[in-house]
Amino acid sequence: MKYVWLLVVVVACAGPSEAGDRVTIFTHCGFYETVFDGEVWTPDSIARGAFPEGTDSIATEGTMTRVDGKAKFVADSGLEVWFKPAPPDLPAPPPCD
Repeated sequence: MKYVWLLVVVVACAGPSEAGDRVTIFTHCGFYETVFDGEVWTPDSIARGAFPEGTDSIATEGTMTRVDGKAKFVADSGLEVWFKPAPPDLPAPPPCD
């Protein structure tokens, strides 16, 4: 009996591209927490609930990348917002109309 072995090697380089991962952040009541890359992030460069120019009234789309322990969101409008990991004791956002 003759055996033939077939070895298949699959190599993949996974990770965010330089352009970042496409994300949609719901911003109807401003910037609050968002989930990215399996973690919860809170705004760091702006106040929680801020609604800066370049924010959409329902959802703001753009790209998110990890940079030195933080996450950088760049909206399609050009708006840039930095996020940090949310602490476990962070209070919930206020109700939104």
